[in-house]
Amino acid sequence: MLNEKMNEMLKDIPTYSRFLYLWEIDRLMEDIRKNRLIKTEVIGKTKTGEDMELFSIGTGNHTALLLGVPHSDEPLGSLVSLFLLQWLASHPEADCFGWRFLIVTVVERDG
Repeated sequence: MLNEKMNEMLKDIPTYSRFLYLWEIDRLMEDIRKNRLIKTEVIGKTKTGEDMELFSIGTGNHTALLLGVPHSDEPLGSLVSLFLLQWLASHPEADCFGWRFLIVTVVERDG
């Protein structure tokens, strides 16, 4: 069953043709904040005073920390973290594969 769900998730990964702009990430994060399975917490401020949010989902015995956009030259992490949050929240039967995920979609907002 677990392998089936993982295979389903892998098949659902979209084909990306570009990285997202920060405003696009912010728009997707608005929808993510509305999902009752995802908890949000402000964990700090950026250099310009914007909130840095931590999103968490799952209650498993193992914990994974994912950092999207650790600096402005590595935007791929935002695609991975947003997809994972959206997929896990829309597939509660997968039970986060027995993990708890802590995700910061964008660490470096000030580029």
